Amino acid sequence: MFYLFIFYLRAFRKSCNDVIESRRAIRNLNTMYPDLTAEELANVTDTTCIICREEMQVQQSIKRLGCQHIFHKNCLRSWFQRQQTCKLILKESID
Repeated sequence: MFYLFIFYLRAFRKSCNDVIESRRAIRNLNTMYPDLTAEELANVTDTTCIICREEMQVQQSIKRLGCQHIFHKNCLRSWFQRQQTCKLILKESID
């Protein structure tokens, strides 16, 4: 019974940590992840946002993660509300 309590306590603690990290990343989206410039977008081979499956345009706000994958800013915000990993490689994105 004690081990079960410890298990649930750790799961609850991880969930709380995930929420805190997610909110921090969303709040600091502009400072943590740089915008892509038009020149950088032109050099990208695949310009489809994997979250919404739409083509990225120069006039849109596009963010680059630390793993170098790119997403629409609004898509990334909604993704970070659910996950704290990169959608493409499932690697921790929130540092």
